[in-house]
Amino acid sequence: MCGIFGIFKINENYKINEKRFNDSLKFLNHRGPEMRKVRLINKNVILGHTRLSIIDLNRNNDQPQEIESRYSIVFNGEIYNYLELRSELKKKGITFKTEGDTEVLLKSYVYWGEKCVEYFNGMWAFAIYDKIKNLLFCSRDRFGVKPFCYNLSEQAFIFASEIKPLLNYDLTLKKPNYRSIANYCRFSSGVQNNETWFKNIKRLPPANNLIISRGKVILNRYWNYPKNTNHKISFKKAKEDYRKIFIDSVKIRMRSDVKIGVALSSGLDSSTIASCMALVDNKYKYNTFTSTNKKKNNFYSDEAIYTKKFIIDEFIFAKQLSNDLGFIPNRVITNYGNLIKKIHKTIYFLEQGTGSPAVIPLMQLMKKVKNKRIKVILDGQGADELLGGYSTSVFIPSILDLLRSGKFNEILKTLKMTLKNFKFSYLIKIYLRDLSNQINFISTVYHKFIGTEKIYLNQIKRFLRIRDYDVDLILKKNVTNLEKNLIRSHSGTLRTLLHYGDAISMANSIEVRNPFLDYRLVEFVFSLPSTFKVKLGVGKFIHRESFKNIVPDRILNDNCKLGYNTSISNELRNFNFLKILLEKKTIKRGLFHKKFLKKIINSHISKKKDFGSLLYRLINTELWFREFIDKNSSVNFKA
Repeated sequence: MCGIFGIFKINENYKINEKRFNDSLKFLNHRGPEMRKVRLINKNVILGHTRLSIIDLNRNNDQPQEIESRYSIVFNGEIYNYLELRSELKKKGITFKTEGDTEVLLKSYVYWGEKCVEYFNGMWAFAIYDKIKNLLFCSRDRFGVKPFCYNLSEQAFIFASEIKPLLNYDLTLKKPNYRSIANYCRFSSGVQNNETWFKNIKRLPPANNLIISRGKVILNRYWNYPKNTNHKISFKKAKEDYRKIFIDSVKIRMRSDVKIGVALSSGLDSSTIASCMALVDNKYKYNTFTSTNKKKNNFYSDEAIYTKKFIIDEFIFAKQLSNDLGFIPNRVITNYGNLIKKIHKTIYFLEQGTGSPAVIPLMQLMKKVKNKRIKVILDGQGADELLGGYSTSVFIPSILDLLRSGKFNEILKTLKMTLKNFKFSYLIKIYLRDLSNQINFISTVYHKFIGTEKIYLNQIKRFLRIRDYDVDLILKKNVTNLEKNLIRSHSGTLRTLLHYGDAISMANSIEVRNPFLDYRLVEFVFSLPSTFKVKLGVGKFIHRESFKNIVPDRILNDNCKLGYNTSISNELRNFNFLKILLEKKTIKRGLFHKKFLKKIINSHISKKKDFGSLLYRLINTELWFREFIDKNSSVNFKA
């Protein structure tokens, strides 16, 4: 896992500043603390790399790496099936000097060309330069696990794993993109689209290659979701295939020359990963890491969401499973002290605001992983968007599908099962919120109804909502409401969650691997009938059935999906945290109306209404301006 940085000259008169490039690469030290290297390939291209050694720790694997005195690469990520590809290429007469996946990637490109990415099972962002053709080939993995940011001008193409090197190299790029900022403030939008918070800096879309040659830029999508549903497969066969693919997904993600661990909650996803790790290797005692709140301040289920009241303490269940598997449990208790500084730190690494306060406990969990000298951690991200794990989001689409099919008995059973855990009013609220993501008119009405629109001035209000997903990805004919919902979340909101996970883990020089994002698993699940994924309002149906006798029944049979709970609303009832929003410096930006903002702050502090999520976003916005726009240069935080 690494940091990449590079410049490809487009205008002959453009001059690459090698010293400034070297200084800018330092902003990626946290991504690769073990080695930093720059190579001026020729007058047209310069490449930089910072390395976190995971596979084949030998220095022969340092980057930029070159072969045949022609092809040079900088690569961030892991190709999990590199051993299989290496073996296949050897049969074709290709030789190797290293044992790592970087050389396999580069020689795959030399052999297969741009189609090489179709053979890769992994996560990646890379750039390959061909000296003879003066061509730059860039690619990003199918789901956007690894970041690729760039600026394209008439002068040059500049790219990096993060935005900070770009800003340091070219100060003219420090211009706010108010459209993205407005979508975040009003709708909590993250990185679901290709815009950043900087006007002239974009993200390479997931599952896309970008080629620059002879002044032309070609963007090409190389992967998409399945076009057809396999209605012929039996549920029994689907279970067997699903289990086989998933176990292999975990197995190849355990390939590492350094210690690995697992992020373990009380939920089904991470519990399955941990159980499969024990299945693959029952001799090693892996460390598990569970983020919880203070022992004396247990969190109860939200009465506005759940029909029952219960204490939420994930460590109780995570510790029990860890002990069952012979693993070593680690409890990480979240500390919210000095909150503004903690938020500021996450913004520095995310390079934009975040709608999820869960990044604060995540930062502390990753620091614990680092302190244990573990470099790789497996995580359950992507399961909910793949398998309908968010019961509150899939409830209405599932009901509509059953209604269309005339299955009225199943509708009644689904209602009964779902309402055992969740309040109907909340389910409707979630459906309207999701609907507002798709239709601007509903979005406008919804936000006026909840009473937050008045706090925004025209710099924010003038922008319409950016679509959170690419409608062209829905290829199937006669697609069900549930399938539409899953593709929207898998290709949209999941990108934001992956961005959070990558930025916060790499802030601590930790690599995160996601078995639920194995492309074989994703293709298989999206080719299955909707009823295999959600049954009677319960998501992850095929997963639960596939792992009987492997994962404990107490976990498989728990149908109440809990989101990560933070105390952010209570923490933000302290005026000392909120006063930053009313400072002259903040109001002068012309984003927020001081009078109405003050009303919302007072209403939140007095507990008349809960505006915690909104206020958290506004604080993020102001701190972002102070860090990236007001400062002449950025200062590295120590993770």
